[in-house]
This record gives sequence, C-alpha cells and structure tokens, in this order.
Amino acid sequence: FTSPHVERIHERFAVGGEDVTDMQLSALMDRVVTPTAQDEAAFFELATVMAVELAASQSADLLLLEAGVGAAADATMAVDGVVLTVITNVGEDHLATIGPTLRDVATDKAAAIRPGVPVVAGASAPADAWLRAIARERRSPLTEVAPLGRARGGERVTEHGARLAAAALGHLVPESILDVAVRAAACDPSLPARREWFTLPQGKRVLLDGAHNPPAVMVLASELPKDAHVLLGVAARKDATSILACFAEHSNVGLTAAIAGESPFGDHPSFRADPLEALDHALARLEDGGNLVVTGSFYLAGAVRPILRERAGATIRSTT
Repeated sequence: FTSPHVERIHERFAVGGEDVTDMQLSALMDRVVTPTAQDEAAFFELATVMAVELAASQSADLLLLEAGVGAAADATMAVDGVVLTVITNVGEDHLATIGPTLRDVATDKAAAIRPGVPVVAGASAPADAWLRAIARERRSPLTEVAPLGRARGGERVTEHGARLAAAALGHLVPESILDVAVRAAACDPSLPARREWFTLPQGKRVLLDGAHNPPAVMVLASELPKDAHVLLGVAARKDATSILACFAEHSNVGLTAAIAGESPFGDHPSFRADPLEALDHALARLEDGGNLVVTGSFYLAGAVRPILRERAGATIRSTT
C-alpha cells in the first residue's frame, strides 16, 4: 500500500506486484466506503482500511503499509501485528503538519517504533541520534543504513532504497532466499513518477519524479549533469525557494505550477502557469536525443504523465 497515487487510485494497492483490478477495487469500496464511513473518516483512513481488507481477502503473507504523513496521528498506527518498522529518512517536509522543527518531525515519525519491534532507519544526523534514543528506550532492535544524503558521494537514490530494502528483508524472509530477494530489491521501482523514464519522438527522453521537498530534490539534482534540462513545479505550500535552490548550478530550468491557479515562484521570468504549456515549451527547447527531468510534485506528475504516456506510446507504435 503506497501513497500518493499519480493518475489512478489503483496505484496504491498491489498484490504480488500487480495493481488491483477494477473488480477488486469496486468490491473493496463496497465493503469500506459506506455513507457513514465517508462522514466520519478521511480519504487516507478509508484507503488504509481498504489495504488491510485487501490483504485479508488475498490471504497475504505480509502487508507493507506506507504511512501518509508522519506517524503519531497517521491511520497506519491503528494496524496491529506489526513485525517491522522502516523509517526511510527524516527531512524538513510537512513542517506545517508535523513540524515546525526537524526534531518535531523526527519525534512524530518515531511514534511508528513499536515497543520490542525491530526498526530499520536511514536518517541522517541529528535525527539518527534521536531515533536511536527512542528505539533504545522502547527496546526495539535498530538497524541503521547510510542516509539518503550520501548520494552526493556518488550513490544513486535507488541504491539507498535497495539498501533499506535489503536490511528490511533480513528481518522478513528466510536466509535461504535472502540473496534472491535482495537482488530483486536492487531493481529500479516500477511505481509511477518514481524515477520513471519515457522515450518520446526524436529520441527525447523524460525522467518523471515526484521529489517534492528540499532533501529529496537535492539528491535528484546531484545525480544530474549540470546541463540537464529541468521542468520544476511545486505546490504553493512547499518551500519553493529552497527547492529551486537545489538546481542553482543547472542552467536549463523551467518553472511551472503543480496546482492550477497557484504561483509558487512569484514573478520569476521562467515561470509558466500552465503545466502542459510548460512541458511543451521545455520539450521544444530540448535537443533531439536529449533528456528532460520533470519534478517537484506528484500533482505535477499527475498532470503531465498522461501526455507523456500517450507520446511515448505513439513512439513505440511507430517503431514496431
């Protein structure tokens, strides 16, 4: 169970690596999304219940739940029987909700650490020390992996994810299949707008990624050549100035809005309000065979991904 979805709610639920079908989703909604539930529960709470119901209906061996925002007040905290907690990182995101300080964010996320339940964490200093203290207090065995920020030393973000997954799998699968499981975890994820590539006409390629806070965008920017073309769009509630600063060394950056009607970059001369118009402009400036990175928001990804899929599909049909 992952969040958010980019184009369709189906993306949130997968069994054995396959998204739920229309029929499965309809059955889940019939059981969970009742008029009373809609009046009393938020969307993410209902979606979490649907994930638990789906796992039960499929007799799943393991249910992997991604929290929504933090942990202390997150719907996933209502689920018991937890055998492992993974805290991928602690960064300055959702500060208005679980902040305002980094320590507040770490404390909120640390609520996911159940007493006696193993924890895998990839936080950088000083959050790593705070998580370490809380895990020790709750007698929860802690496995630490190098944090995401180490990508500036040459590591790619997918390698950080693979390392987290490998550490988690060490707690979850028999040793006899651990090597196979770890090799599978090292593959790039197939989730929409997570390091997702599209090949368009004239050999132009687009990397679509939902990085939407300064730490994640900084890692992405560090992986790109300085002459890479970038289309950046963020929600107005995000720290647009800090996110844009991550691309200070890049010379080909276009700006747009992640949500229609917002103007997160003020009167910046590179700003185009319409994401689709901004995408067309960025692609027009891109040389044949060149690469464009579209990032900054899952809202932006949801707006442009249908266009990218359509144009990539046309390219595939014309060459087969």
